[in-house]
Amino acid sequence: RGVLMWATDVFRALRGEPVHASAGTETERDVVARSGAPGSRPPTGTRWPSPLPAGEARIPGWARRSIDGNHPGLVAKVTAAIAGWRRPPDDRAPGPDPVDRYRFMIPVDARRHGIGTTATGNLTLPVFLDLAGTERWESVNERLLRALAERRELIVAPAERAAYRLPLPLLTPALRAARDRNLCSAVVSHLGRIHPATFTAPGFTPATVYPLPVHAPLAPVSVAAAESPGRTELTLSHTGGPAEAEALLDAIEEALNPADLRRWPGDRPTRTRAPEAAGTVVDRFVRQVAATPDATALTGPAGMVTYAQLDAHADAVAAAL
Repeated sequence: RGVLMWATDVFRALRGEPVHASAGTETERDVVARSGAPGSRPPTGTRWPSPLPAGEARIPGWARRSIDGNHPGLVAKVTAAIAGWRRPPDDRAPGPDPVDRYRFMIPVDARRHGIGTTATGNLTLPVFLDLAGTERWESVNERLLRALAERRELIVAPAERAAYRLPLPLLTPALRAARDRNLCSAVVSHLGRIHPATFTAPGFTPATVYPLPVHAPLAPVSVAAAESPGRTELTLSHTGGPAEAEALLDAIEEALNPADLRRWPGDRPTRTRAPEAAGTVVDRFVRQVAATPDATALTGPAGMVTYAQLDAHADAVAAAL
């Protein structure tokens, strides 16, 4: 979130607009010290399984996916999809992972506590959720909302407090030595809704905006999400193989936007049917789809839907009927 604030100001400057001074110097320690730390953190372990097997060379990589629509409960749906997925052998389809439980780290923007609102530092604190592969996303979402209501991200374990005080020359080799240990199975973060127009400048118009998660130590997989009108961008940071990463993104996309709602047997890349009758609602809709496929057709609690997406969903429903 801090980088997003900084980048937004950079593009304001490029457009010749007044920038929002971001002079805050607060850190996560300041937030915890001033807001309190209720409760206690779940026991910390370093043997949490990765949803992806590490590649032989353990070379970090990224994989990205653009998914139609905006999705309520996005973090819970992504988390549940990862927990319920496993890398399939060549002769078997994806299914529940034989591992009993995964631990997920959900970064929370500490600025929600009214501290550091002008700071461009990271300023995030984690909520941890332990999931079995069979848990539904609705249950995950309920647990996540309860954790936020109870401000559990403000809980800091003694080991974390000690790590804060370690100088980098000591902390860096310690993290490198722990490369085969995982404090969590995956990090799942959501930057919120970002309109591409925020990042326009003279001579530059972005087609989309997506986050690039860091390769965090002690976290084998990171998934970062950002939503723009009618689209959700996901980026996966991992040390596994490209094929496994794409398969995991397939499972996440299926959880967010099932294939049955994206395709139907009569789906065609181009529309060939003629308007059914001049002047009818269907006729006007077909013409509007052809003229402005990427324009917003509907808005609601679930986000925005373009004319092209609405047209595809309508065809899928008609085919099912």
